Formats: sequence, structure tokens, C-alpha cells
Amino acid sequence: MLSSRLVAVAEDILSEYKRFAILDVLKNASNISVNRNTMNDQQYLQQVTALKTAAGEIIAGTIFLTYPEDLLAPLQQSEFRSVLPARVAQVIIGGFPDRSRTSAISSAELNVHLADVENALGVIRGFLEFARRFGIERYQIPEGKIGIDVRLPRSIFNNELSGFREKLGEFDRFLKIVNELNTGSREDNKILYISTSEPVTTLIFAAGVAWSVLKLYKLILEIAEKQLNLIKAIRDLRGSELEEDAVPSIGDEHIKRMVERLVARGIEDLMANVNSPLDAGRLNEIKTELKGATVLIVSNVAAGARLAVTAESQRDLLIPSSDEGVRHEIVALNTDHLKRLEAKVEGLLEALDGPRHALIGSSKSDNSEHLNRTS
Repeated sequence: MLSSRLVAVAEDILSEYKRFAILDVLKNASNISVNRNTMNDQQYLQQVTALKTAAGEIIAGTIFLTYPEDLLAPLQQSEFRSVLPARVAQVIIGGFPDRSRTSAISSAELNVHLADVENALGVIRGFLEFARRFGIERYQIPEGKIGIDVRLPRSIFNNELSGFREKLGEFDRFLKIVNELNTGSREDNKILYISTSEPVTTLIFAAGVAWSVLKLYKLILEIAEKQLNLIKAIRDLRGSELEEDAVPSIGDEHIKRMVERLVARGIEDLMANVNSPLDAGRLNEIKTELKGATVLIVSNVAAGARLAVTAESQRDLLIPSSDEGVRHEIVALNTDHLKRLEAKVEGLLEALDGPRHALIGSSKSDNSEHLNRTS
């Protein structure tokens, strides 16, 4: 992970503690626990209800809800997982049953947790001071723009530079088309940075493009899931004890045509809901281009590539906008729908158990190796 992204994560943790006054919420929980036996039932219930409401707002509104899974997962497995805002809020909610004062969490336990949190926050502040002195800064997304991460696992381009350039070029063309659809301008995509381990390239776009990118990415994941499910079903049938003439004759071309039909239908729906500045003639050209580009992206995503709004742009998703419906849909896509679909696709890839570059590879390759594999 890039050091600048670690700075972004550290700053977000401190910012969330300030935004939700989480230390004050913890101290209030400790005070309620200390005084619970001096309250009557109504007083206890009122204070616990207010406390749990505050904790619920943390869970529902924390910026980490919208973090990309490949960034959130290592954070949740790190030594800092216990100080993530939602974890602290869950401790509070679980520690105070509504009507059972005797089984509530003790103030001693809460004070230990509070001390752990304060120590962790001190470590985070120390890291940020080190980063400042070392000249490491959080990458800044220009105002009115949003960053999109393109993650290309080495497995899908076989660790070959030419393969990486080909795959990145397919995403570049796809995103360039989506940008023109929304803004009316086909500009060269600007790179914010490229990581050096599992290649992640961050590109910058007008903020208004986010909805279209995420809606298309949802469509792409849904189609990739159908594609992989079909490949797995065919492989399982061919590895079964069924007679050969009982197994359906479904090949690469059948799967390709299915993907093309699903892509065409999804893009028709998307374009009906995009307020594009382009004229009708150019829109028809864009539609044709976008269908072809999206088919290639389905192949890449089915092999493990991923798209995500960058960590640096997450706060922009939570800022109220003039179109609240669009904002809420973007947040819902980023927090729930896309992560569930990514998990399904990843599970199917693991079940297929083969080289990802061979499964989908480039537009010139086929699925025959995986269609013919037996369990």
C-alpha cells in the first residue's frame, strides 16, 4: 500500500473520532455504567437509548463504510481494528441491554477500552507527525473531481508488461467513453498515482461521472457472476458421470453472445437515465463504443480486476449534494451492493481454481481451458 494512502487512512480515523465525538460517547457510556444502579428504570432507559442512538449514527455514517474492500480488509485485520468507529459503536450497543442493568458492560471494561483507544490514537498521531517530517503527504483530489482506482492483479496479465499495458488500456478506453457520455468531453485520463505492488492505477474524473461508473460496474459484476456461474456449471457437468450426449453443447461463442446481450440491455437502461450533453448522433456512436468496451471490462472483472472510488474521494460521497437521490444511490452502491457482488465473483473464481489470465485473458483468448477442466 502506498504511504500516501496510509496517511489518508490515518487522517480519516482521527477525523471520524472528531466528527462523531467518539471519545465523548465512550466516556458517556462509562458514566452511565457507573451510575446505572442509582437511576430508576425510566432514567436508565432514556440515557441508554440516547447513547445507542449516537452509536447507531456512527455505524450508519462512518466513512469506512464506503472504503474499497481491498483497503478495508487489511485495516479490519490490523491491530487498529478495535478502534475503528463502527467497532467502538458496536461495543457500546452490545454492552447496554435496554432493560437489563445488571448485565450491562462494566465501567472498568469501558475504561480499559477507552485507554486502548486513546493509546491507538496516539500512535496514529505519531505516524502522521513522522509522515509530515518525512515529506509524505496525502494525495489530494482536485476540487470537483473524483478518483477511481483500477486494480489489476498480476494474475490476469501473467506478470507481463505488455499484458499490463493492454489491460490498463482497456480500462482507459472504457472510462474515457463514460466520461464523454457524462461531460460531453473526451479527455485523456489523468493519472494521480500508480502503486508498485499489486498494480492499482488511480485516474481522476469529474465528480459527476461517479454515478455512471458505479452503475456500470454493478452491471459488469452481475454479468461476470452469470458468466462464471455458467462456466462452473458446464465444467461440473462435464466432470460428472452423465453420458456425453446428455451434457449441453455450450461453448465460448454461446457465452460471449450472452455477455454481449446482457451488456447491450444494461447500457440501454443506463443511457436512458443519463442527462448527457451530447447530441443524438454522438450518443448513438457512444452507445456502440461503450457496448464493445464494456464487454472487455466484463472479461477483466471476471478474472479479478476491480474498480473503486478511491479512499481520498470517499468523503465527497458523503457530502450532501443538490441531487440527494443520486448521492444516496452512490453511497448504497459503494457500501453494500458492489462489495457483495465482488465477494460472489471472487468466490466463483476460487471455485474454478485455475490461472486467471487463462480464464478470461485478453479479448483474443477463450474459456475453453476452464470449460474442459474436470473436478
